[in-house]
Parts: sequence; C-alpha cells; structure tokens
Amino acid sequence: MMMSCVKQYIALAVLLVSNIAVSAPLQKGLEKSNNQAKLNVISDTFSSLKNQNIEVKLTRLPAPSLVHLISRYQELIAITKSEGLREKLDYRLAQLLSIKAERAQEVGLALNPEDFGYYDESIIAYEKWLSTYDKSLLVEYVMYELAKVYELQGQTNRSFKTITSITTRFPHSKFSDELNFRRGEYLFSLKHYAPAAQAYQQVLNKPAPSNDALSPFYETALYMKGWAEYKQDKPRLSLMHFSEVIDRNLPAQSQTTLSINALPPSNKQFVVDALKVMNLIFFNSQGAQSLAEHYTSIGGRYFEYLHYDAMANELLKNNRYRDSANTYDIFVNRYPAHNLSPTYAIKKVSIYEKGRFPTLATLEKKKFIDTYGIDGGFWSHWSDERQSKFGPTLKAYLSELALDQYRLAQNENNKSARLLAFSDAAKLLHQYQRTFNDDTTLAFLHAESLNASEQWRRAIDAYNHFAYASKQPFERTKEQKANAAYAGILAFNQLTPPLDMLTLETNEHGDLILSEQETNAVRFTVEFNNDPRAVNVLFTLMEHRFTQARYEHTIDVVERILNWNEVIAAEKITDAKLIKSHSIYNQGNYASAIIAYEEVIKDLPSDDERLTVINNNLAASLFKHADNLIKNNQIQPAINHYLDILEKTPNSPVRKLAHYNAAQYFYQLRKFDNSIEQLLSFKLLYPNDLLAKNIDVQLASIYEQQQDWNKAARQRLAIANKLPESIEQQEALFLTASFYEKAQDESNALKTYRRHANTYQVPVERYFEVMNKISDKYLAINEQRKY
Repeated sequence: MMMSCVKQYIALAVLLVSNIAVSAPLQKGLEKSNNQAKLNVISDTFSSLKNQNIEVKLTRLPAPSLVHLISRYQELIAITKSEGLREKLDYRLAQLLSIKAERAQEVGLALNPEDFGYYDESIIAYEKWLSTYDKSLLVEYVMYELAKVYELQGQTNRSFKTITSITTRFPHSKFSDELNFRRGEYLFSLKHYAPAAQAYQQVLNKPAPSNDALSPFYETALYMKGWAEYKQDKPRLSLMHFSEVIDRNLPAQSQTTLSINALPPSNKQFVVDALKVMNLIFFNSQGAQSLAEHYTSIGGRYFEYLHYDAMANELLKNNRYRDSANTYDIFVNRYPAHNLSPTYAIKKVSIYEKGRFPTLATLEKKKFIDTYGIDGGFWSHWSDERQSKFGPTLKAYLSELALDQYRLAQNENNKSARLLAFSDAAKLLHQYQRTFNDDTTLAFLHAESLNASEQWRRAIDAYNHFAYASKQPFERTKEQKANAAYAGILAFNQLTPPLDMLTLETNEHGDLILSEQETNAVRFTVEFNNDPRAVNVLFTLMEHRFTQARYEHTIDVVERILNWNEVIAAEKITDAKLIKSHSIYNQGNYASAIIAYEEVIKDLPSDDERLTVINNNLAASLFKHADNLIKNNQIQPAINHYLDILEKTPNSPVRKLAHYNAAQYFYQLRKFDNSIEQLLSFKLLYPNDLLAKNIDVQLASIYEQQQDWNKAARQRLAIANKLPESIEQQEALFLTASFYEKAQDESNALKTYRRHANTYQVPVERYFEVMNKISDKYLAINEQRKY
C-alpha cells in the first residue's frame, strides 16, 4: 500500500512539474532558469527513485487544481526520506506557493486578516529553503526568486538586500545584468543617483556572449544611466548615454525621411524618451544652440533633423513660439541643403503665424525666398519633383510679400523711402516673374514698381514685354495690354536725356531709323487704335516729329488724325491742321501752305491769339510763292499774291515789301496806272521809309512814259524841292521846266526856269540856255522890259 501511494505521488509530481507553468510576472528574466530547474527536479527525482529501487510507471492523469497540487506536494515532502529529493520538492512547493499568490493577486482575492500580503507563504517557503539548503547549487536561483517575491510583496528593501547578496555571493551570476539593473532601479527610486549609476554601469560593462546579443537590460540600463547622470548634474555624460540610446534604436543607414512614429514600438519609446531628456538638458542651457554644439562634439548624426524637430515640437506645445522657430532656424542655417530644411523653414513661418508674430513671419518668408528662391543656391539644382513640392509655398510667399511691399510703397510719403520701397517691390515681383510668371496682376505691378522707383529703362522693357510679348503663360485682355503699352510710352518721357532730343540716325540705305520711343508710339496707335488714348499718342507723335523738323513724317501723322475712325474734338483737329500747315510751309511748298493756312484761318475765331503767327506765315507763304512765280516769269500771278498779302494779312511783316513789289512789277508790266496807285499808296503809308525815297523818281518816269507832262512836271518839281542845291537839283529843275513847257503851262515853265537861272550860273552853257528860254518866254508874252 505504501509503495502504491509513493508511486502515485511520484507520478503526480512528475506530471505537475512537467505541466505547471510559471505565471507571467515571474517569467520575466526567469524562463530559462525555471525550466532548467524543473528539468533538474525531474531528473533528480527519477534518480532518487531509481536508487531506492522503486518501480516507476508513468501514468497520464488529469491536471489537478493548484491548491490540490500544493497539498499533494506537502504530503509528498512529509513522507520523502531523501534529502536531495526533498530539497527539490521544497523548491517546487515554494514556486507553487508563489504561483498561487500571484493568481490571487491578479484577481484581487481578499487577504486573510493575519496575512501581510499575498506572498507570505511563498516568502516563508523560500526563506526556509535557503536556511535548510544553504549549500545547494540552487541557492542562486532560489535567492533570485525570493528577491522577485519580495518585490511582488512590496518589500522592495528586502528585495534589494537579497539582490545585493546575490551579486556579492555570485559575482558571475547568469542573472547579474538583471540584478544590477534592479539594484539601479531601486537606488534610483531612492534618489541615490551615484550608486544607481554604478549599478547600471555594471550592466553596461558585462560583455555579451560571443554568439549572442547584448543583455535585454542593456538599452534600458543605458537609458537609466543617462537619467542618473542627469540627476547628478552631469549633463555631458548624460547626453553621451542618451545619444547612444538613440544610435542603437535608429537605423544605422542614413535616411532623410525617417519618422519616429514609423519605428517599432520598443525603439520608438526609447527614442522619444531619450530625446525628451536630452531636450531638458538643452533647455537648461542654450536651447537649440546647445543641441547643435552637442552634435558637433560627437561628430554629427544623420538623424539630427529628428532631434531638432522633436525639440521644436516640444517647445511649441509649451507655446514657446520664438524658441521653437529658432530651433528650426539653427538647423536650416547649419544644413541649408538638407532634404528637410525647406520644410523646417516653412514650419518657422507657421509657428510665428500661430504665435501671432506677423513681422517675424514675414522675415522668415523673406529668408525662405532668399535661400530657396531662384536667386538662392538650390532652386536651379532641384529636380522637377522637388520644385513642384516647394513651388506653391515659394509662390505664395513671393506674391504675398510683393503685394505687401507694393502697398507699403504706395503709402510712403517720403520720396527717398518711397523710391526704395518700390525698388524692393520690383525685386520681389521680378523674382516672381522669373520663377513662375503666371499672374497677370503681378506681371503688370512689376512694371509699375520699376516705373515708380524711377528705373525708367527697365520699366519700359517690362511694360512692352507685358503688352507685346506674343506668348505669355497668363491671360491679358486687350485693355490690360493697352494700359501697359501706354505706360511704357509715358515712361520714355522720364529718360534723361529724352529720346526725342537724340540725334536722328539713318541706315546704310539712308532710311531714317526710328527711335524706340517713336516705334512704340506708332505701334500703340496701330495695335490699339480703338483705345481713346491712341489719339493723344498720335498728337504727341506729331509734335515729336515736328520738333525734329521731320515735316513729311509729321504730315503723315496729321493725315492719320484727320482720317481717324473716331470723332476728335474740333479744336484738336484745328491744331493738327495748323501743324500740317507749318510742316508744308517749312518744306517750302508755299502754294500748298497758302491753302492749308487759309483753311485753318476759317476754323479759328477772330480773337484767337494764334492768328498773328498764322497770318504772318500765310503772308510769308504768299510772298515766297510770289517770288517763285517771278523766277518763272509769272509776274501777274505773283502780283496777285502780293496784293493778297495787302488784303488778307495787312499787319504782316512782309506787307510793306509786298506792297512795294506789286508796284514795281506793275511798272515792269507797264501797267502804269496800277503801279502809280501802289506807289502813291506806299508813299502815303511809309513816307519816311527808304523804299519811298525813289518813289517820286519812279512816278516821274511813269508820267513821262505816259506823256502826262503836267504830272511829270509836278513830280519832278517835288523831287527838286527835296534836294539840296546840287547838280541833281539843277537837273530836276531843268526837267520840270521842260515838262511844263510840254504841258503848255508857260507860267510854271517860266517860273521854274527863273528859279534855275537864279540858283545855278554854271555851267555857263546851261545858264545861257536857260536865260535864252526865259527871254523867249518874256518876248512871247510881250514883257519887253523883262525881255
């Protein structure tokens, strides 16, 4: 009966040892050791039974409950005589009691009033085992499990002491890395940071087996060692340990788009925690600057961008907007070519906008443009994909800053500041054009900014490009084109010197080369002939050409004006006709000028102040045309023009000469009556004029030719009366007397001869001739005494 019972207990023990698993908390770090212990118990049990010549038959029995199993072990231990077997059965019983306590703890089973905790029985069992079998090879394992149970019981101090005893008694224990780690944890919890750091270091110092990885506690110990150094105010050492944690948990191969969230959970947690602690250290120093200096000191890491991003996000969570943005700024400044630097630069803007720092946000946008815009060192080297990625942001920043700068310039009152502000706006708008050139408004404002900043030459080019470039990636209405083209024309007027004052040039064929200004004006009037400003451009062009004495070209413009497809104000039409008249006159085409001027005069009111000049030019045209007719021996038509001057332009400077010439050419045609009329009129109007000096002689000559001796005599007498005593007067008196004789006016003839004789006695021959005539006259009238 006894043998049968023993067989049953042994079979049950073997079965239970084989089938009962250690619960989860006790398994941590113990699985290998416990399994080995089980095998040892079974092996030793079989050996003991064999030595006792007990027949063992294995029978598969249903698994008993844990309470039943513990009871059977206790019964088995009580009847077991072998010390070796009892050692193992006591060990297993302690383990089973631990399992029982653990399960009770898991379900929250109520404790007995007299119990200290769930693990009272197991602690007693382990402690009894150690006191009973202190020389056993299993002491290390039992102490290890006892330390665990103490910890589960909440008796951490006793657990720590037990662990310390193990490390002292078994310095090369297979559990040493875990035990040293737990020692470190306990010491750290007590804020004994220096000894905690030493305990963690023991884990780190343990070399890994040649064919195995490092201890599973290595990374956690490394992490906690960093914390312990941090708590001891040893930031440099702390940073080195945390850096190693990050090194070990991130891919060794460089990646530019690595995400912490994409890491395996265990790696992610280490990295996140390490970064947080490192950031605490940096926050207590110089923030992101300290972070930068740290990576410089350790030779840099490819994943630095993750750390900068983590620090910036942590600062942003705490509403430290400036520090957050500055963190990104330091990274971008250190690594402007990094794949994520443009992204971080954009984040700086977002942070300042979120923190309501518009001025700082604007500055960051400018920095982004300067660094990653077309004038920076990266845009032209980026792939199409990368340009597409950051192009929208660059476009938004450029357009926003350009428009803001343009509005700022518009509101600036100081001229110097205004010019500078528009110049800055032009630079931004120009950069937008060179990069995108897809916005009608911005393209036009680029030209406007150049114009407002007095960059006339560049403004003209920009206006013309907007107006006339055949292919543009943005839409332009005809009105918009016209506005740009017209603004470009106006900008020419600001150039120094003005283009209309430049010397005209000709090509190799002698053809005139039009200035750029004139070319643009002509083009505007052709392409935008329905624009109301086109007429004004034509008038400006007309004046421009007239000023340059290009009269034929001027007339061409006038003809376009006179035939314009829209109604033009009458006074402007008159102005154009007047310019045409002047142009014809200056060409020397006097016949046409006469017609042109007379047409203008019809359109002007009598009080128009321009009439004086117009009449003078009309008179000059008549006079010069008459001269041309004289040269062609067309004397009568010429006389008619002279007379027109007298009638139509009586106040012109050439009237007097025309009057005189009419008389002369009437005389030449032997139209003596007309000539006399003009001469007498001239003499009356200009009695003291030099030209009037010889009129009496001319009149006398005409009368003589007409044999009107009476008038001829009176005219000669008038000539004589004006002369001093001289041979000329003597001759005039003699002719006067002779003409009176021919007129049979003996009285005046005698009177004139007597004056001659009384005045001139020489030459003697003439004197005696005159005296003879006088004698004959007296004789004829029977004046004997006088005879």
